[in-house]
Amino acid sequence: MSSSPHLSVTRIINPCALISVDDATVLTDPFFTALRRIPMNEPIGTRVDQLPPLAAILGGHGAFDHWQLAPLRGRVEPSVPVLVSHERMGGRAAKVGFTDIRRSVDGERVDISPTVSVT
Repeated sequence: MSSSPHLSVTRIINPCALISVDDATVLTDPFFTALRRIPMNEPIGTRVDQLPPLAAILGGHGAFDHWQLAPLRGRVEPSVPVLVSHERMGGRAAKVGFTDIRRSVDGERVDISPTVSVT
């Protein structure tokens, strides 16, 4: 009998979340620094220095309140896979120092751990 996967979702702030499935934690749409031009109605729920080790970073789109990578510099391993939806996002990830940047293609499967993949 196989066991069910363990799933945990932690909302950080719109749209940023941590998704943990079994042995992998994925960060979606990084946003960790409040900006005056984008008023949020809630505090940012987690600081960058509180993040667990990441298996991947996923970017939905490159809007500045969805793709804030500078705070991750020096705090997240640069070899963590970064999955982006377009080349500009990949360029921004490279400027911050990430080295494993992959442009996602609809339907493409990317293995991020021995038991977890993203499609």
